[in-house]
Amino acid sequence: MNPLETFRLVVVYLLPALLALLLGTPSSPAGASPSFPSSNDANARRAQPGSAAVFVDGSVTQGKPAGVGVWYGVGHPLNFAAALPSPTFDDNNLAELAAVFVALIRHPRNAPMKIHTDSAYVIQTLNPDRSPTMNRCRRSSSPARRSGDGSAAGSAAARRALTRAARLLLRWRAAATSFRKVRGHVGDVGNERADRLAALGSRSAFVAAFVPATATDLFSPFGRCAWWPELLRFLSGEDGVGRGAIVESGGARDVPGSGRLATQG
Repeated sequence: MNPLETFRLVVVYLLPALLALLLGTPSSPAGASPSFPSSNDANARRAQPGSAAVFVDGSVTQGKPAGVGVWYGVGHPLNFAAALPSPTFDDNNLAELAAVFVALIRHPRNAPMKIHTDSAYVIQTLNPDRSPTMNRCRRSSSPARRSGDGSAAGSAAARRALTRAARLLLRWRAAATSFRKVRGHVGDVGNERADRLAALGSRSAFVAAFVPATATDLFSPFGRCAWWPELLRFLSGEDGVGRGAIVESGGARDVPGSGRLATQG
């Protein structure tokens, strides 16, 4: 990206973004409005992988970092797996929200996408016409990890930061975006592969450092979080780079606990 293009993106997008984040991201996206499933959308359950279809999942396991998995199809360059950068991602729905954010910021913003998730909470959170039901948040079956201060404050901050950031990305998407609710762990190919990638990310050393966990991460272009450079890349229309914890392995099979997945993943 040349300096002139970078300057244009900063002036046209990032400066207004700071204002939008300070005032709260508008609930009605200015770009192509995303579509959300109705409560009885049965067609989503028969979803199959395709060029615009992306399956996301989050993984939370006691004693390990949370992980995210994004799966498009066999060998797709945008398939992605990584650990999350903060212990505040302490429940499955928060990890799944992070996975949606990862999918959004890595997908070309001028290309259509259909996001498939097994979390109704995430869909409710990002749908401006519905309010999330806080007490239905799906926790890990293991005791939930808490933030460093021993309270749920860190998780709440991460939820707010991720929601704002994801809604901002939806606002700036220039192509059709739709959400589909799928049933988890019932043999859906895309969901199962995303689940596998999330587990891989959880046990890997690769961290998705661009996922914001606090308001400071959102507002500071020079902080520890790398989401501002990723946002510039997203606004330029380029694809996400790399596949995180998915590495070239010469066609070898995935070995549990190895943090490696064959290129066909």
